[in-house]
Amino acid sequence: MPLRGKYSEKYNDALIALAAVSQRPANVVDLAGEYAIRVDLEYNRYVVATNTPQGLSGEPDASGS
Repeated sequence: MPLRGKYSEKYNDALIALAAVSQRPANVVDLAGEYAIRVDLEYNRYVVATNTPQGLSGEPDASGS
């Protein structure tokens, strides 16, 4: 989890926006060495979002295929 804090800072606006829209917690999580934004929903369901196929990028405006 060494990059979790770094990505939480870089994606702070996205985390706040997702939490506000969904009215659910939004966090940066480590998924097998790749980082993603996770929004916890009802019934033990969640949404995971990344901006590259390799997980979150150090550049928030990056886009993957």
